[in-house]
Amino acid sequence: MLQESEGYVARSARNSCRLLFCVVVFLSSSAAQDIEPGNRIDVRIACHVQVADKGFTYAYTLSNGDTARQEVCQFDIRPSEVSRISDLHSPVSWDQVLFTDGDLIIRWLAQPLEGAGGYVDAIEPRSFRSGFEFTAQSLPSIVTFYAEGHHSLPKFEVGMATDSIPGYSDLTPYGPGVVGRTVGPVLPPEPFDPEGFLDTLLSYTAQSRTLGWIAEQMTADKYLGYFNFVKASLHDSNLTAARSTLKQVLHDVDVSSTSALTSEAYALLRFNTEYVLSQLPLTLPPPKR
Repeated sequence: MLQESEGYVARSARNSCRLLFCVVVFLSSSAAQDIEPGNRIDVRIACHVQVADKGFTYAYTLSNGDTARQEVCQFDIRPSEVSRISDLHSPVSWDQVLFTDGDLIIRWLAQPLEGAGGYVDAIEPRSFRSGFEFTAQSLPSIVTFYAEGHHSLPKFEVGMATDSIPGYSDLTPYGPGVVGRTVGPVLPPEPFDPEGFLDTLLSYTAQSRTLGWIAEQMTADKYLGYFNFVKASLHDSNLTAARSTLKQVLHDVDVSSTSALTSEAYALLRFNTEYVLSQLPLTLPPPKR
């Protein structure tokens, strides 16, 4: 399905050991007691989605807030299966790599300083960076992100290394950083089920309110009402009412995007509503005699 880019992998070979978290053994006079994980960051992700020739372009801006004690040096998007990833870009002094062996991982890594133990252009506290982008032939959905701050790897006395370190290796399923939710690409269901997809839109609306992507409950309730009405109309075979309400959603999200919806909520509601509308027939076939 996805073709792994040899160029991306080659450029990130020196960092590929971070795909699967492992504890590195060092000679030390301590027994790894003062371990600092990579979660001392205050990361926020903003995602903007735009229509592209090959599907949708997903562009991310990372900010590292006032409470951060580490630089952000790694950023992953971990969607479910998608049809194809292309046009993968990264900020200056960052590498990008696409892993497709098992779960899909789209990863960006700050380039390490030669022999200095740090990074060229990691995201420092109270700063931000954009330029994390790719294009996918899949619809916007809610996906997991992983981010990690620059920290020293655990050190052990010889023979005392362990694969499990409480408060370090068990912080997330992906490493000693932080996880959260953002927007990323996910394949639509096959075959298309209109009423089932309306349940997906209802879920996106509810989750967007919980995640703060919809500012007010009143706004969320409006879109929940629209999608419940469309679902009921489809159940009653009333395509005219369903199509008319979906068009109203498209009008309202453009209005709401100025203040009531973040770019994440806008992408979820706008592009998935367009998809439903494109899949519905204009009229129902006549009943069979």
